[in-house]
Amino acid sequence: MMKGANKRGRNAVKVVEKTDEELELEELLFGKDIINDKSHREEEEVEILIDTAPTLSSDKVWHDEEDEDLEVDLTQTNRLKKLRKSDEEATVVTSDKFSNALKERFQTRKLDWAKVEDTQTKALTEDRGLDEDDLALLHQSNAMVIKTHSASAEKNKNAPRSKKAQRKVANYIDDTAAPYLPLPAGQINIKRLVNANIAEPSKQRITAVDFHPTGDLLLVAGEDKHMRFFKIDGEKNEKQLSVRLNDMSIQNAVFRKNSSGSEVLACGRKPFFYSYDTVSGNVAKIPGPAGRGVKSLEHLAVSPEGSLLAFRGASGYVHLCSGASKQWAMEVKMNTAVRSHCFLDEMTLATSGVDADVYIWDLRKTGRCVARFPHDDGTATSHLSAYSPSSTTNSYNSHYTLPKAYLSVGAESGVVSLFGADRDTQNGTYDFFNGTVDANRTVRSAPKQLKSLLNLTTQITSSVFHPSGQIAAIASNQKQNQLKLVHVPSMTVFTNWPTAQSPFQRVECMAFSPNTGGFFAVGNNTGKVLLYQIAHFGAA
Repeated sequence: MMKGANKRGRNAVKVVEKTDEELELEELLFGKDIINDKSHREEEEVEILIDTAPTLSSDKVWHDEEDEDLEVDLTQTNRLKKLRKSDEEATVVTSDKFSNALKERFQTRKLDWAKVEDTQTKALTEDRGLDEDDLALLHQSNAMVIKTHSASAEKNKNAPRSKKAQRKVANYIDDTAAPYLPLPAGQINIKRLVNANIAEPSKQRITAVDFHPTGDLLLVAGEDKHMRFFKIDGEKNEKQLSVRLNDMSIQNAVFRKNSSGSEVLACGRKPFFYSYDTVSGNVAKIPGPAGRGVKSLEHLAVSPEGSLLAFRGASGYVHLCSGASKQWAMEVKMNTAVRSHCFLDEMTLATSGVDADVYIWDLRKTGRCVARFPHDDGTATSHLSAYSPSSTTNSYNSHYTLPKAYLSVGAESGVVSLFGADRDTQNGTYDFFNGTVDANRTVRSAPKQLKSLLNLTTQITSSVFHPSGQIAAIASNQKQNQLKLVHVPSMTVFTNWPTAQSPFQRVECMAFSPNTGGFFAVGNNTGKVLLYQIAHFGAA
Protein backbone atom coordinates (compact mmCIF):
# COMPACT_ATOMS: atom_id res chain seq x y z
CA MET A 1 0.00 0.00 0.00
CA MET A 2 1.27 3.45 -0.86
CA LYS A 3 2.12 5.65 2.06
CA GLY A 4 0.14 8.79 2.66
CA ALA A 5 -2.92 7.50 0.80
CA ASN A 6 -5.06 7.94 3.87
CA LYS A 7 -4.42 11.68 3.82
CA ARG A 8 -5.80 12.32 0.35
CA GLY A 9 -8.52 11.06 -1.97
CA ARG A 10 -7.97 7.57 -3.40
CA ASN A 11 -9.68 4.95 -5.55
CA ALA A 12 -9.32 1.17 -5.05
CA VAL A 13 -8.70 -1.02 -8.11
CA LYS A 14 -8.77 -4.85 -8.00
CA VAL A 15 -6.40 -6.91 -10.14
CA VAL A 16 -8.23 -10.14 -10.98
CA GLU A 17 -6.68 -13.57 -11.65
CA LYS A 18 -5.25 -14.06 -15.14
CA THR A 19 -6.70 -16.54 -17.62
CA ASP A 20 -4.77 -19.52 -19.01
CA GLU A 21 -4.31 -17.79 -22.37
CA GLU A 22 -2.77 -14.77 -20.68
CA LEU A 23 -0.40 -16.97 -18.68
CA GLU A 24 0.74 -18.80 -21.82
CA LEU A 25 1.46 -15.52 -23.55
CA GLU A 26 3.45 -14.25 -20.57
CA GLU A 27 5.43 -17.50 -20.51
CA LEU A 28 6.42 -17.00 -24.15
CA LEU A 29 7.44 -13.39 -23.58
CA PHE A 30 9.06 -13.43 -20.13
CA GLY A 31 9.97 -17.05 -19.40
CA LYS A 32 8.59 -19.76 -17.20
CA ASP A 33 10.40 -18.83 -13.99
CA ILE A 34 8.77 -15.44 -13.71
CA ILE A 35 5.33 -16.77 -14.48
CA ASN A 36 5.54 -19.46 -11.79
CA ASP A 37 5.80 -16.76 -9.14
CA LYS A 38 2.43 -17.06 -7.35
CA SER A 39 2.48 -13.40 -6.30
CA HIS A 40 1.56 -12.49 -9.91
CA ARG A 41 -1.50 -14.76 -9.86
CA GLU A 42 -3.03 -13.94 -6.52
CA GLU A 43 -5.86 -11.44 -6.31
CA GLU A 44 -4.65 -8.33 -4.55
CA GLU A 45 -6.02 -4.85 -3.84
CA VAL A 46 -4.04 -1.86 -5.02
CA GLU A 47 -4.71 1.74 -3.97
CA ILE A 48 -4.06 4.55 -6.42
CA LEU A 49 -3.24 8.01 -5.05
CA ILE A 50 -5.38 10.84 -6.44
CA ASP A 51 -4.21 14.27 -5.38
CA THR A 52 -7.38 16.29 -5.03
CA ALA A 53 -5.60 19.36 -3.65
CA PRO A 54 -2.19 19.74 -5.32
CA THR A 55 0.27 22.06 -3.66
CA LEU A 56 2.34 24.70 -5.38
CA SER A 57 5.65 23.02 -4.50
CA SER A 58 4.71 19.65 -6.03
CA ASP A 59 3.15 20.91 -9.25
CA LYS A 60 5.13 23.99 -10.25
CA VAL A 61 8.22 23.65 -12.37
CA TRP A 62 9.54 26.92 -10.94
CA HIS A 63 9.13 27.77 -7.28
CA ASP A 64 9.59 31.35 -6.09
CA GLU A 65 10.08 31.67 -2.35
CA GLU A 66 8.66 35.20 -2.40
CA ASP A 67 5.26 33.80 -3.45
CA GLU A 68 4.92 32.20 -0.04
CA ASP A 69 4.96 35.65 1.58
CA LEU A 70 2.40 37.08 -0.86
CA GLU A 71 -1.00 37.95 0.63
CA VAL A 72 -4.14 39.08 -1.21
CA ASP A 73 -6.90 41.26 0.27
CA LEU A 74 -10.23 39.93 -1.06
CA THR A 75 -12.11 43.08 -0.07
CA GLN A 76 -10.23 45.40 -2.44
CA THR A 77 -12.55 44.99 -5.44
CA ASN A 78 -16.00 43.56 -6.11
CA ARG A 79 -14.52 40.82 -8.29
CA LEU A 80 -12.29 39.59 -5.47
CA LYS A 81 -15.18 39.67 -2.99
CA LYS A 82 -16.90 36.95 -5.00
CA LEU A 83 -14.10 34.51 -4.10
CA ARG A 84 -15.30 34.44 -0.49
CA LYS A 85 -17.92 31.79 0.17
CA SER A 86 -19.16 33.40 3.39
CA ASP A 87 -18.60 36.49 5.53
CA GLU A 88 -16.86 34.35 8.16
CA GLU A 89 -13.94 33.56 5.86
CA ALA A 90 -10.73 35.54 6.17
CA THR A 91 -10.45 38.70 4.10
CA VAL A 92 -6.67 38.32 3.59
CA VAL A 93 -5.45 35.00 2.16
CA THR A 94 -2.13 33.54 1.11
CA SER A 95 -1.10 32.99 -2.49
CA ASP A 96 -1.87 29.25 -2.22
CA LYS A 97 -5.43 29.81 -1.05
CA PHE A 98 -5.93 32.60 -3.58
CA SER A 99 -4.82 30.33 -6.44
CA ASN A 100 -7.10 27.50 -5.31
CA ALA A 101 -10.04 29.91 -4.94
CA LEU A 102 -9.55 31.12 -8.52
CA LYS A 103 -9.42 27.55 -9.84
CA GLU A 104 -12.56 26.61 -7.96
CA ARG A 105 -14.52 29.60 -9.26
CA PHE A 106 -13.47 29.62 -12.91
CA GLN A 107 -13.16 25.96 -13.73
CA THR A 108 -15.71 24.74 -16.29
CA ARG A 109 -19.10 24.30 -14.65
CA LYS A 110 -21.55 21.53 -15.32
CA LEU A 111 -24.70 23.16 -16.60
CA ASP A 112 -27.09 20.81 -14.83
CA TRP A 113 -29.40 23.73 -14.11
CA ALA A 114 -30.23 24.01 -17.81
CA LYS A 115 -31.78 20.57 -17.96
CA VAL A 116 -35.51 20.16 -17.49
CA GLU A 117 -36.28 18.00 -14.47
CA ASP A 118 -39.54 16.28 -13.82
CA THR A 119 -40.14 18.20 -10.62
CA GLN A 120 -43.67 16.92 -10.26
CA THR A 121 -42.56 13.27 -10.40
CA LYS A 122 -39.72 14.02 -7.97
CA ALA A 123 -42.13 15.59 -5.49
CA LEU A 124 -44.54 12.68 -5.74
CA THR A 125 -41.73 10.15 -5.27
CA GLU A 126 -40.03 11.82 -2.32
CA ASP A 127 -42.85 13.57 -0.48
CA ARG A 128 -45.87 11.40 -1.26
CA GLY A 129 -44.40 7.92 -1.07
CA LEU A 130 -45.30 6.70 -4.56
CA ASP A 131 -43.13 3.95 -5.99
CA GLU A 132 -42.39 3.13 -9.66
CA ASP A 133 -45.58 1.08 -10.12
CA ASP A 134 -47.67 3.93 -8.77
CA LEU A 135 -45.98 6.50 -11.01
CA ALA A 136 -46.41 4.33 -14.11
CA LEU A 137 -50.14 4.24 -13.47
CA LEU A 138 -50.18 7.92 -12.59
CA HIS A 139 -48.57 9.01 -15.88
CA GLN A 140 -51.37 7.40 -17.88
CA SER A 141 -53.60 10.29 -16.87
CA ASN A 142 -53.45 13.68 -18.57
CA ALA A 143 -55.06 15.69 -15.78
CA MET A 144 -53.41 15.49 -12.39
CA VAL A 145 -53.82 17.42 -9.16
CA ILE A 146 -52.12 16.61 -5.88
CA LYS A 147 -54.37 15.80 -2.96
CA THR A 148 -53.73 14.45 0.50
CA HIS A 149 -54.30 10.77 0.91
CA SER A 150 -53.74 10.21 4.61
CA ALA A 151 -57.44 9.47 5.19
CA SER A 152 -57.41 6.56 2.75
CA ALA A 153 -54.10 5.04 3.89
CA GLU A 154 -55.69 2.61 6.35
CA LYS A 155 -58.31 1.60 3.79
CA ASN A 156 -55.64 0.73 1.25
CA LYS A 157 -53.41 -1.14 3.70
CA ASN A 158 -54.93 -4.59 3.28
CA ALA A 159 -55.87 -4.29 -0.39
CA PRO A 160 -54.13 -6.34 -3.11
CA ARG A 161 -51.03 -4.75 -4.69
CA SER A 162 -52.72 -3.75 -7.96
CA LYS A 163 -55.82 -2.41 -6.20
CA LYS A 164 -53.68 -0.55 -3.68
CA ALA A 165 -51.69 1.20 -6.42
CA GLN A 166 -54.85 2.23 -8.26
CA ARG A 167 -56.45 3.65 -5.11
CA LYS A 168 -53.30 5.51 -4.10
CA VAL A 169 -52.92 7.08 -7.54
CA ALA A 170 -56.62 7.96 -7.61
CA ASN A 171 -55.98 10.33 -4.72
CA TYR A 172 -53.87 12.47 -7.07
CA ILE A 173 -56.17 12.46 -10.09
CA ASP A 174 -59.29 14.49 -10.56
CA ASP A 175 -60.43 15.04 -14.14
CA THR A 176 -62.91 17.72 -13.08
CA ALA A 177 -60.45 19.79 -11.06
CA ALA A 178 -57.81 22.23 -12.29
CA PRO A 179 -54.29 22.99 -11.02
CA TYR A 180 -55.14 26.70 -10.66
CA LEU A 181 -57.71 27.67 -8.06
CA PRO A 182 -59.88 30.69 -8.90
CA LEU A 183 -58.17 33.95 -7.97
CA PRO A 184 -60.45 36.46 -6.16
CA ALA A 185 -60.89 39.90 -7.69
CA GLY A 186 -60.37 43.21 -5.89
CA GLN A 187 -57.10 42.78 -3.99
CA ILE A 188 -54.08 40.58 -4.53
CA ASN A 189 -51.68 39.17 -1.94
CA ILE A 190 -48.25 39.92 -3.38
CA LYS A 191 -44.93 40.62 -1.68
CA ARG A 192 -41.58 41.87 -2.89
CA LEU A 193 -38.51 39.62 -2.68
CA VAL A 194 -34.86 40.47 -3.21
CA ASN A 195 -34.12 41.58 -6.76
CA ALA A 196 -33.80 38.73 -9.22
CA ASN A 197 -30.41 39.98 -10.46
CA ILE A 198 -29.09 41.18 -7.12
CA ALA A 199 -26.03 38.97 -7.57
CA GLU A 200 -25.00 41.03 -10.63
CA PRO A 201 -27.16 44.02 -11.60
CA SER A 202 -26.73 45.55 -15.02
CA LYS A 203 -25.48 49.10 -15.53
CA GLN A 204 -27.77 49.63 -18.51
CA ARG A 205 -31.42 49.12 -19.42
CA ILE A 206 -32.94 45.66 -19.05
CA THR A 207 -34.62 44.71 -22.31
CA ALA A 208 -35.75 41.10 -21.74
CA VAL A 209 -36.61 38.71 -18.92
CA ASP A 210 -37.81 35.15 -19.42
CA PHE A 211 -38.16 32.07 -17.22
CA HIS A 212 -36.84 28.65 -18.14
CA PRO A 213 -39.61 26.02 -18.52
CA THR A 214 -38.64 24.62 -15.10
CA GLY A 215 -39.53 27.95 -13.52
CA ASP A 216 -36.49 28.38 -11.27
CA LEU A 217 -34.03 29.80 -13.82
CA LEU A 218 -34.40 33.38 -15.05
CA LEU A 219 -32.82 34.82 -18.17
CA VAL A 220 -31.98 38.54 -17.95
CA ALA A 221 -30.69 40.42 -21.00
CA GLY A 222 -29.97 44.09 -21.62
CA GLU A 223 -28.24 46.75 -23.62
CA ASP A 224 -24.91 45.93 -21.97
CA LYS A 225 -24.66 42.97 -24.41
CA HIS A 226 -24.94 40.40 -21.60
CA MET A 227 -27.27 37.49 -21.04
CA ARG A 228 -27.26 36.49 -17.37
CA PHE A 229 -28.86 33.44 -15.82
CA PHE A 230 -30.05 33.42 -12.20
CA LYS A 231 -31.37 30.55 -10.12
CA ILE A 232 -34.47 32.06 -8.51
CA ASP A 233 -35.28 31.08 -4.94
CA GLY A 234 -36.48 34.45 -3.63
CA GLU A 235 -33.62 34.73 -1.14
CA LYS A 236 -30.18 34.66 -2.77
CA ASN A 237 -31.05 34.37 -6.47
CA GLU A 238 -27.55 33.17 -7.27
CA LYS A 239 -26.02 33.91 -10.64
CA GLN A 240 -25.32 30.77 -12.68
CA LEU A 241 -23.76 32.06 -15.86
CA SER A 242 -23.15 35.13 -17.99
CA VAL A 243 -22.76 35.30 -21.78
CA ARG A 244 -21.56 38.40 -23.61
CA LEU A 245 -22.31 39.08 -27.29
CA ASN A 246 -19.61 41.53 -28.33
CA ASP A 247 -21.17 42.75 -31.57
CA MET A 248 -24.81 43.20 -30.53
CA SER A 249 -26.73 45.20 -27.95
CA ILE A 250 -29.51 42.79 -26.94
CA GLN A 251 -33.04 44.09 -27.47
CA ASN A 252 -34.91 40.80 -27.09
CA ALA A 253 -34.06 37.38 -25.65
CA VAL A 254 -36.28 34.38 -25.00
CA PHE A 255 -36.13 30.66 -24.28
CA ARG A 256 -37.38 28.66 -27.24
CA LYS A 257 -39.85 26.19 -25.82
CA ASN A 258 -38.50 23.05 -27.51
CA SER A 259 -38.42 19.56 -26.04
CA SER A 260 -35.61 20.38 -23.62
CA GLY A 261 -36.07 24.13 -23.22
CA SER A 262 -32.34 24.51 -23.63
CA GLU A 263 -32.09 27.13 -26.41
CA VAL A 264 -31.97 30.89 -25.95
CA LEU A 265 -32.56 33.25 -28.88
CA ALA A 266 -31.06 36.75 -28.61
CA CYS A 267 -31.85 39.55 -31.06
CA GLY A 268 -30.86 43.16 -31.60
CA ARG A 269 -30.77 45.90 -34.20
CA LYS A 270 -28.73 43.70 -36.53
CA PRO A 271 -29.52 41.57 -39.62
CA PHE A 272 -28.57 38.47 -37.62
CA PHE A 273 -29.40 36.89 -34.27
CA TYR A 274 -27.81 34.44 -31.85
CA SER A 275 -28.75 30.98 -30.64
CA TYR A 276 -27.24 29.88 -27.33
CA ASP A 277 -27.43 26.27 -26.13
CA THR A 278 -27.47 26.38 -22.34
CA VAL A 279 -26.51 22.71 -22.01
CA SER A 280 -23.50 22.51 -24.34
CA GLY A 281 -22.56 26.20 -24.10
CA ASN A 282 -22.41 26.58 -27.89
CA VAL A 283 -23.22 29.97 -29.43
CA ALA A 284 -24.34 30.19 -33.07
CA LYS A 285 -24.59 33.38 -35.11
CA ILE A 286 -27.52 33.01 -37.49
CA PRO A 287 -28.21 35.34 -40.44
CA GLY A 288 -31.71 36.63 -41.07
CA PRO A 289 -33.98 35.48 -43.90
CA ALA A 290 -31.91 35.61 -47.07
CA GLY A 291 -32.98 38.01 -49.78
CA ARG A 292 -35.70 39.67 -47.66
CA GLY A 293 -33.86 42.89 -46.92
CA VAL A 294 -34.40 42.70 -43.17
CA LYS A 295 -31.97 45.11 -41.49
CA SER A 296 -33.11 44.57 -37.89
CA LEU A 297 -34.31 41.39 -36.18
CA GLU A 298 -34.94 42.92 -32.76
CA HIS A 299 -38.70 42.23 -32.81
CA LEU A 300 -39.14 38.48 -32.39
CA ALA A 301 -42.14 36.35 -31.42
CA VAL A 302 -41.82 32.61 -30.74
CA SER A 303 -44.77 30.22 -31.08
CA PRO A 304 -45.92 28.48 -27.85
CA GLU A 305 -44.28 25.16 -28.78
CA GLY A 306 -41.26 26.78 -30.44
CA SER A 307 -41.83 25.46 -33.97
CA LEU A 308 -42.02 28.93 -35.58
CA LEU A 309 -40.14 32.23 -35.23
CA ALA A 310 -41.77 35.46 -36.44
CA PHE A 311 -39.60 38.52 -37.17
CA ARG A 312 -41.12 41.92 -37.85
CA GLY A 313 -39.97 43.34 -41.18
CA ALA A 314 -40.50 46.56 -43.13
CA SER A 315 -43.45 47.65 -45.29
CA GLY A 316 -45.99 45.52 -43.43
CA TYR A 317 -44.12 42.21 -43.68
CA VAL A 318 -43.70 39.59 -40.97
CA HIS A 319 -41.15 36.89 -41.83
CA LEU A 320 -41.57 33.39 -40.39
CA CYS A 321 -38.76 30.88 -39.93
CA SER A 322 -38.58 27.32 -38.69
CA GLY A 323 -37.73 27.15 -35.01
CA ALA A 324 -35.57 24.06 -35.47
CA SER A 325 -33.64 24.86 -38.67
CA LYS A 326 -33.95 28.69 -38.55
CA GLN A 327 -34.68 28.64 -42.30
CA TRP A 328 -37.23 30.97 -43.89
CA ALA A 329 -40.67 29.35 -44.16
CA MET A 330 -43.17 32.01 -45.27
CA GLU A 331 -44.18 35.64 -44.86
CA VAL A 332 -47.38 37.60 -44.35
CA LYS A 333 -48.05 41.22 -45.31
CA MET A 334 -50.31 43.89 -43.84
CA ASN A 335 -51.46 47.04 -45.60
CA THR A 336 -49.52 49.28 -43.21
CA ALA A 337 -46.35 49.09 -41.14
CA VAL A 338 -46.33 46.43 -38.42
CA ARG A 339 -46.06 47.70 -34.85
CA SER A 340 -46.58 44.45 -32.96
CA HIS A 341 -47.23 40.74 -33.50
CA CYS A 342 -47.82 37.64 -31.38
CA PHE A 343 -48.93 34.01 -31.69
CA LEU A 344 -52.47 33.03 -30.65
CA ASP A 345 -51.54 29.36 -30.91
CA GLU A 346 -48.96 27.30 -32.77
CA MET A 347 -50.45 28.02 -36.21
CA THR A 348 -52.26 31.34 -35.74
CA LEU A 349 -50.55 34.74 -35.81
CA ALA A 350 -51.95 38.16 -34.86
CA THR A 351 -50.44 41.39 -36.21
CA SER A 352 -51.37 45.05 -35.92
CA GLY A 353 -49.96 48.44 -36.85
CA VAL A 354 -50.50 52.11 -37.45
CA ASP A 355 -53.97 51.66 -38.98
CA ALA A 356 -55.25 50.25 -35.63
CA ASP A 357 -56.54 47.11 -37.35
CA VAL A 358 -55.81 43.64 -36.02
CA TYR A 359 -55.02 40.92 -38.58
CA ILE A 360 -55.42 37.21 -37.86
CA TRP A 361 -53.32 34.84 -40.01
CA ASP A 362 -53.72 31.10 -40.55
CA LEU A 363 -50.19 29.64 -40.86
CA ARG A 364 -51.16 26.06 -41.60
CA LYS A 365 -50.72 26.51 -45.35
CA THR A 366 -49.57 29.76 -46.93
CA GLY A 367 -50.35 32.36 -44.26
CA ARG A 368 -53.81 33.48 -45.35
CA CYS A 369 -55.54 36.36 -43.53
CA VAL A 370 -58.73 34.99 -41.96
CA ALA A 371 -59.85 38.12 -40.13
CA ARG A 372 -59.27 41.85 -39.91
CA PHE A 373 -60.95 44.09 -37.37
CA PRO A 374 -60.30 47.39 -35.54
CA HIS A 375 -60.09 47.88 -31.79
CA ASP A 376 -62.32 50.45 -30.14
CA ASP A 377 -59.64 53.00 -29.26
CA GLY A 378 -58.74 53.77 -32.85
CA THR A 379 -55.15 54.90 -32.22
CA ALA A 380 -52.14 52.99 -33.54
CA THR A 381 -51.48 49.65 -31.92
CA SER A 382 -48.30 49.50 -29.87
CA HIS A 383 -48.32 46.01 -28.31
CA LEU A 384 -50.06 42.65 -28.68
CA SER A 385 -50.08 39.64 -26.36
CA ALA A 386 -52.20 36.50 -26.20
CA TYR A 387 -53.08 33.64 -23.88
CA SER A 388 -54.23 30.14 -24.84
CA PRO A 389 -54.61 27.63 -22.00
CA SER A 390 -52.96 24.23 -22.20
CA SER A 391 -54.95 21.02 -21.98
CA THR A 392 -54.28 20.72 -18.26
CA THR A 393 -55.83 24.09 -17.43
CA ASN A 394 -58.93 24.09 -19.63
CA SER A 395 -61.21 23.11 -16.75
CA TYR A 396 -60.26 26.21 -14.77
CA ASN A 397 -62.41 28.39 -16.99
CA SER A 398 -65.50 26.26 -16.39
CA HIS A 399 -65.94 28.26 -13.18
CA TYR A 400 -66.65 31.39 -15.27
CA THR A 401 -68.71 32.42 -18.26
CA LEU A 402 -65.75 34.17 -19.91
CA PRO A 403 -63.99 32.74 -23.00
CA LYS A 404 -61.05 30.43 -22.55
CA ALA A 405 -58.42 32.40 -24.51
CA TYR A 406 -57.60 36.10 -24.66
CA LEU A 407 -56.01 38.66 -26.96
CA SER A 408 -54.72 41.92 -25.50
CA VAL A 409 -54.37 44.91 -27.85
CA GLY A 410 -52.44 47.84 -26.38
CA ALA A 411 -52.61 51.24 -28.06
CA GLU A 412 -50.47 54.38 -28.13
CA SER A 413 -53.13 56.18 -26.09
CA GLY A 414 -52.69 53.74 -23.17
CA VAL A 415 -55.98 51.92 -23.77
CA VAL A 416 -55.90 48.12 -23.62
CA SER A 417 -58.64 46.22 -25.45
CA LEU A 418 -59.33 42.60 -24.43
CA PHE A 419 -60.86 40.13 -26.88
CA GLY A 420 -62.03 36.63 -25.99
CA ALA A 421 -62.13 33.25 -27.73
CA ASP A 422 -63.95 29.97 -27.22
CA ARG A 423 -62.39 26.60 -27.92
CA ASP A 424 -63.33 24.95 -31.21
CA THR A 425 -63.97 21.34 -30.23
CA GLN A 426 -63.61 20.11 -33.83
CA ASN A 427 -60.03 21.17 -34.53
CA GLY A 428 -58.82 22.09 -31.02
CA THR A 429 -58.07 25.74 -31.88
CA TYR A 430 -59.49 28.86 -30.27
CA ASP A 431 -62.21 30.67 -32.18
CA PHE A 432 -61.99 34.45 -31.68
CA PHE A 433 -65.01 34.85 -33.96
CA ASN A 434 -67.74 33.39 -31.73
CA GLY A 435 -68.36 30.35 -33.89
CA THR A 436 -68.83 32.28 -37.16
CA VAL A 437 -65.74 30.88 -38.92
CA ASP A 438 -66.65 28.09 -41.33
CA ALA A 439 -64.53 25.11 -42.31
CA ASN A 440 -62.68 27.18 -44.94
CA ARG A 441 -61.73 29.82 -42.32
CA THR A 442 -62.84 32.67 -44.56
CA VAL A 443 -62.62 36.28 -43.40
CA ARG A 444 -65.28 37.13 -40.82
CA SER A 445 -66.45 40.14 -38.84
CA ALA A 446 -64.77 41.42 -35.71
CA PRO A 447 -64.87 39.27 -32.56
CA LYS A 448 -66.59 40.51 -29.46
CA GLN A 449 -64.55 42.95 -27.42
CA LEU A 450 -64.80 42.08 -23.74
CA LYS A 451 -63.36 45.21 -22.14
CA SER A 452 -61.42 48.43 -22.72
CA LEU A 453 -59.05 49.19 -19.86
CA LEU A 454 -58.34 52.90 -19.36
CA ASN A 455 -55.99 52.69 -16.36
CA LEU A 456 -52.84 53.84 -18.17
CA THR A 457 -52.50 57.06 -20.14
CA THR A 458 -49.26 56.51 -22.07
CA GLN A 459 -48.28 54.14 -24.88
CA ILE A 460 -48.53 50.45 -23.93
CA THR A 461 -45.07 48.95 -24.44
CA SER A 462 -45.37 45.55 -22.73
CA SER A 463 -48.04 43.12 -21.61
CA VAL A 464 -48.03 39.50 -20.50
CA PHE A 465 -50.54 36.92 -19.27
CA HIS A 466 -50.18 34.71 -16.22
CA PRO A 467 -49.89 30.95 -17.03
CA SER A 468 -53.38 30.41 -15.58
CA GLY A 469 -54.89 33.24 -17.65
CA GLN A 470 -56.27 34.83 -14.48
CA ILE A 471 -53.89 37.83 -14.49
CA ALA A 472 -52.72 40.18 -17.23
CA ALA A 473 -49.87 42.61 -16.56
CA ILE A 474 -49.81 45.79 -18.66
CA ALA A 475 -47.12 48.48 -18.57
CA SER A 476 -45.68 51.54 -20.28
CA ASN A 477 -42.08 52.76 -20.28
CA GLN A 478 -43.03 56.30 -21.27
CA LYS A 479 -43.41 57.37 -17.62
CA GLN A 480 -42.22 56.02 -14.30
CA ASN A 481 -44.17 53.40 -12.35
CA GLN A 482 -46.70 52.71 -15.11
CA LEU A 483 -47.78 49.12 -14.39
CA LYS A 484 -51.13 47.51 -13.60
CA LEU A 485 -52.31 43.98 -12.88
CA VAL A 486 -55.69 43.03 -14.34
CA HIS A 487 -57.96 40.34 -12.90
CA VAL A 488 -59.01 38.78 -16.21
CA PRO A 489 -62.20 36.90 -15.20
CA SER A 490 -63.78 40.10 -13.83
CA MET A 491 -61.95 42.48 -16.22
CA THR A 492 -60.98 44.73 -13.31
CA VAL A 493 -57.67 46.08 -12.01
CA PHE A 494 -56.40 45.05 -8.58
CA THR A 495 -56.90 48.03 -6.28
CA ASN A 496 -54.23 47.43 -3.62
CA TRP A 497 -51.18 46.94 -5.86
CA PRO A 498 -49.05 48.50 -7.20
CA THR A 499 -48.79 51.18 -4.53
CA ALA A 500 -47.35 54.66 -4.74
CA GLN A 501 -44.15 53.30 -3.18
CA SER A 502 -43.60 50.53 -5.74
CA PRO A 503 -40.09 51.27 -7.13
CA PHE A 504 -40.64 50.22 -10.73
CA GLN A 505 -38.97 53.20 -12.40
CA ARG A 506 -39.59 52.76 -16.16
CA VAL A 507 -40.88 49.25 -16.80
CA GLU A 508 -39.16 47.69 -19.83
CA CYS A 509 -40.18 44.03 -19.66
CA MET A 510 -42.12 41.56 -17.48
CA ALA A 511 -42.48 37.79 -17.03
CA PHE A 512 -44.45 35.34 -14.91
CA SER A 513 -42.80 32.07 -13.92
CA PRO A 514 -44.26 28.99 -15.65
CA ASN A 515 -45.92 26.03 -13.96
CA THR A 516 -47.55 27.56 -10.85
CA GLY A 517 -46.74 31.15 -11.86
CA GLY A 518 -45.78 32.20 -8.34
CA PHE A 519 -42.98 34.61 -9.34
CA PHE A 520 -43.39 37.90 -11.20
CA ALA A 521 -40.24 39.60 -12.59
CA VAL A 522 -40.10 43.23 -13.73
CA GLY A 523 -37.08 44.63 -15.58
CA ASN A 524 -36.55 48.39 -15.62
CA ASN A 525 -34.37 51.10 -17.15
CA THR A 526 -31.92 51.19 -14.22
CA GLY A 527 -30.57 47.69 -14.80
CA LYS A 528 -32.55 46.00 -12.01
CA VAL A 529 -35.03 43.14 -12.14
CA LEU A 530 -37.60 43.43 -9.37
CA LEU A 531 -38.98 40.13 -8.12
CA TYR A 532 -42.39 39.54 -6.53
CA GLN A 533 -44.20 36.48 -5.22
CA ILE A 534 -47.97 36.02 -5.62
CA ALA A 535 -49.17 34.18 -2.51
CA HIS A 536 -52.18 32.62 -4.23
CA PHE A 537 -49.95 30.60 -6.57
CA GLY A 538 -47.04 29.89 -4.23
CA ALA A 539 -43.48 29.63 -5.53
CA ALA A 540 -42.44 28.60 -9.02
